[in-house]
Order: sequence, then structure tokens, then C-alpha cells
Amino acid sequence: MKLLHFFAVILLALSASARASYISFQASTDHIVVGDAFYVDVILEKPFDGLFEGDELLAFGFNLGYDAGVLQLIDSTMGAPWDDDSALFPGIDVAGSAFPGVTDDSGAGLLLARLSFSAVAAGLSQLSLFGDSAANPDLGLLYVSGSDVIDARKDMRIYSVPQPASMWMLALGGLGLLVRRKAAGVR
Repeated sequence: MKLLHFFAVILLALSASARASYISFQASTDHIVVGDAFYVDVILEKPFDGLFEGDELLAFGFNLGYDAGVLQLIDSTMGAPWDDDSALFPGIDVAGSAFPGVTDDSGAGLLLARLSFSAVAAGLSQLSLFGDSAANPDLGLLYVSGSDVIDARKDMRIYSVPQPASMWMLALGGLGLLVRRKAAGVR
């Protein structure tokens, strides 16, 4: 019996390591300034690579990490065909399911969720998604054949903009230089 258990663990480890799926991010803009509202699409690329033919993706769940001093999460919406299950799982930031599950019919990436943010301060924040079913069975990617870990990161730089008072000072300084140049040219 122990030998059978050993081979089952080895088979599971080999099937998990053969998966080639990964998370990509597509932001609505590359240049974000303080006060902007923007979104980031969370896309599962190559969702069925390394899996058995006919496998289905049933559900996913992940938690978010980001600098709350730089970014503020406004909302998360599920991509089609996912149902939003986030409210059903306290302690999980984003969760979705589809029954029947999603099958590999297009080869394209799957939109898991759209995360809407507001930029509240200038700086750099790393947006991270993580979910491991070993820690919590409601986290990660849940396939018919098993589960997989979600672990992805994206650096988000938020730029500051000149304040209105600074713009007035800049304009007055430019006007002063112009007046000085004109006065120097008259002599």
C-alpha cells in the first residue's frame, strides 16, 4: 500500500510540473498618474498546456498583494464565463467558478478577472497574485485533474503630476525669464 501511495505522489508531482500555464497582466494604460483610475486584466495563458486532453478548469481563487499607500482596489469583476464567488470565501480576495468547467477549445488565454484600481500616491507598487491549494483548497487553479498554484507579479509605477500652485509658479518664472530676455535685448 505504501508503494502505491508513493507512485501516486510521484505521478501527481510529475503532472503538476508539466503544466505550462502562467498569469499575464494587461493594464489599461502604461502611464499612470496620481488620481487616475485604471484596470488590470488578469489572464491565464496556456491554461491547458501539459494537461490531459478533455480536462476542465472549474474554479480559481487568489489573494492580492499591493502597496495600499500607492494603490487602492476599487472593484474586481470576473471575465466570461466565470461566476463571482468572492463573497462566498471570506479571506480570499478574488474567486470564480464555472460549471460546467472551461475546456480548451480556443488555445487563447482566459480572462480570469479585471481588477480596477485608483492611483492614490506616487511611487512603485508590486501587484502580486498568489493562491496555493496546499494552503487553502479554495485558492489556486482547480482543474478536474487536480490543482495548480497561482503566483504572479507586476511592477506598477505611479507618477506624480504638478500641483496647480506649482504650475502657477512655473508660469510666473517663465514670464520673468521672458521679461528679462526682452529687457536684455532692448539695451
